[in-house]
Amino acid sequence: MAIGAGATDTLDGAICQYLTGSATALVPVAGWGASFMGLFTNNLTAATKDVSTGVEWSNASDTNYVRVTGGVGGTQSTSWTVVAYASGVGTKMNNFAQITEPAVAGAGQNLGSIGMFSAITAGTCVVFSDFSSIQPVNIGIQVILLATTGLVFTVY
Repeated sequence: MAIGAGATDTLDGAICQYLTGSATALVPVAGWGASFMGLFTNNLTAATKDVSTGVEWSNASDTNYVRVTGGVGGTQSTSWTVVAYASGVGTKMNNFAQITEPAVAGAGQNLGSIGMFSAITAGTCVVFSDFSSIQPVNIGIQVILLATTGLVFTVY
């Protein structure tokens, strides 16, 4: 299974619809205002980019688990920093603020991928990033994405 990161199949479809003129706005999810970090026990893989292959953590095993907001103010502009395209560097998008998951409780977890969702429950996973190997997260440990360096996507 190849690791991957970037747009999910949902966002890829929205981009293609926008570029071909079959959509008037580049919105992968209607009303996508804020981002919420979700954690997966497995990799989503570059090949499929399909969130349905992911097993999201649940509060049945980690009693503290909840998707946490990916920014401040509940908007995309306060969740992400986008740096303009530069030759040889590409366009970079990264999380604006630190994102901190409550400490694991109940049972230890495995962490294979992080996804950013359109809602705190249900919703659509729009972008994701796999880890190169599954990481154990023991009871009492927090998953923290540091501001500006925790989740970085580059498009060339």
